[in-house]
Amino acid sequence: MPEHPSPLDGDRLSRRDSAVHEAGHAIVAALLGQQILWVSIADEHGGSGQAEPGTNPFPRLDEPFESRRRVIIAMAGSAAQCIAAGCDPRWLPASEGDKRLAEENAERAGFSAEDFSRVTAILRKPEIWEKVERLAEVLILEREIVAWNGLGEFLPNQDTTACQMAGLTA
Repeated sequence: MPEHPSPLDGDRLSRRDSAVHEAGHAIVAALLGQQILWVSIADEHGGSGQAEPGTNPFPRLDEPFESRRRVIIAMAGSAAQCIAAGCDPRWLPASEGDKRLAEENAERAGFSAEDFSRVTAILRKPEIWEKVERLAEVLILEREIVAWNGLGEFLPNQDTTACQMAGLTA
């Protein structure tokens, strides 16, 4: 009997995968001090989504901290999907843009774009993972949640412990 590929190995995401992925980005970004204006998922084109920062480019931290924050946030989507599926976090085929962003910032960050240990440590904290799941559930039902319509209820405040885990403090 042929082995079926994991849903994590395809380049198309289910609505649930997209919701968990985007919730991972949004929750980790908020923990690391990034304001998020909206989080959305779309069923078109095989599933996609966006966690939109409050300003673009991000409010800047001094280097290498800004690059570290970008690497960790970029990794958070794939890491959240993998944790939800019960596998070790890794880059997924549908995360090419996130991987490119992480790779562009990795050298300045002093991190490897293949080392998910920092973001995994943050996401596996029970109180953090609960927030990822809650936001994902809302995204599955609503497809979009915006700052001016209740998003803040689902996002954590900046967390000094998460910032330390991400290497954002001296």
